[in-house]
Amino acid sequence: MTAPPQRTILILGSSVAAGQCASSGRGWADLLEAALVDRYGANYRVLNAAVGGANTGVTALYAASVGGADLRPDVVVVALGLANEGLPWATDARDVEKLCASFLAGLRAVADAAKRRWGRGIAIIFGGVYPFGLGEGGPGYDDAQRAALGRVHEAMLAWDEPVLPFLSFSGDRQRCRWLPGTAVDVGHPNDRGHRNMFDAVDLDLFAPGAVARVDDAPRRLARLEVPPARRLWTYYGLEKLVWPP
Repeated sequence: MTAPPQRTILILGSSVAAGQCASSGRGWADLLEAALVDRYGANYRVLNAAVGGANTGVTALYAASVGGADLRPDVVVVALGLANEGLPWATDARDVEKLCASFLAGLRAVADAAKRRWGRGIAIIFGGVYPFGLGEGGPGYDDAQRAALGRVHEAMLAWDEPVLPFLSFSGDRQRCRWLPGTAVDVGHPNDRGHRNMFDAVDLDLFAPGAVARVDDAPRRLARLEVPPARRLWTYYGLEKLVWPP
């Protein structure tokens, strides 16, 4: 019997996608791999190339170079948030709107970079925006920023490509903050918060027929090496944008 082809899911994102602050070391992407193997078989592999501090601009550059020549994912999940784009520091209404528009365009740029890198046959799935903030009256987005986050959430759900509705499962929809007891700080969920984010994932999106590449062919899975975050930003000459002096 011929073994089923390897199905490779590549995650591009920032610290939340990387599973940072999940005490068990099992963020939502790790839970995704376990669920896919359980449902569809051991030929499924999730490679997590998310790097803390990433935004859309850096991730688009990263997508153009990550992994070896033999890495050819079937699905690329682009999971980024508005905090790394600078939303917590945008106070002028025009700046907020400009930042959100740039974020949406940036997500498209990441997807385009991935398709140029690995071929038009790959499937793109977007991770939706997620909460930022803790508790009633605690630190988090102000009213204008929360409204903008909500608008970005709704705009993404209207896209033709699949979007994982993280905000609907992990946040207080009115205040766009993490649900009580699900985060360790304003920007990062704990184990429970990651489980809530995973609950937003429709596993049917990753079914064998859904992830079959147009140009599917036998291939060897490359070893994925993700450089430390600071070295990555320094390589691209962007260190000062992520770690201001």
